[in-house]
Amino acid sequence: MLIKVSWVVGSLLGLLPVGTGFGKAEWVVLNSATIGMAGIGIAVALALVRPWGMRIPGAPLAFCAWVGTGFLVPVLPYAVLSSLLGSADGHPKSGSDADPSMPGWEAALVQIGFVGMGLGLAIALPAYLRRRWPDAFAGRLGDGGQGQGSPRVPPWMAVVGVAVGLIWLYWAVGGTAGVSHRGERDLAWHLLSGVFGLWAFVAAAATWAAVRGWPARVP
Repeated sequence: MLIKVSWVVGSLLGLLPVGTGFGKAEWVVLNSATIGMAGIGIAVALALVRPWGMRIPGAPLAFCAWVGTGFLVPVLPYAVLSSLLGSADGHPKSGSDADPSMPGWEAALVQIGFVGMGLGLAIALPAYLRRRWPDAFAGRLGDGGQGQGSPRVPPWMAVVGVAVGLIWLYWAVGGTAGVSHRGERDLAWHLLSGVFGLWAFVAAAATWAAVRGWPARVP
């Protein structure tokens, strides 16, 4: 949050450059929005681990945590793989969002912040959900006959997940349909597309298992 505040104030006062490809107004609006997102993230983090978090309304907390998890947790494998790629060729990983004028320590802090928030959500959110709504996360697949009387066609959410995964993997292996600025799509972009494709398949499989109650007896 403090980094984004410094970017907004610095650009308004002419002390810091505006990000490449942005006008001043666009840069200020974008980073002001992410300041608000950071504030929400801080509140969610505290709610997941403090006693008062069990008493606040569940719907807004679940929504914010779901959105944050969807943004941050899927990129954790990418962060590891892209770091390994950077180490292997002796150069910083390509595809970084850091502006050329951004100091190296600041870019590292931003990346560590994203990875840290993703890891925190991956650990704290399931633990919170299990404490607050234990009945929804206890038992095994198939208990209560969830799979009986289910439709013969796959659940539509699982079908959508598979379709999205296929599109991402198509781009990961070099497909160009629907891709703008094709010349700017480097190895890091293809790697990220592949990671997103695999996550979509994981989501589809999890949805299928939860709705169908199969494979049975899995926790």
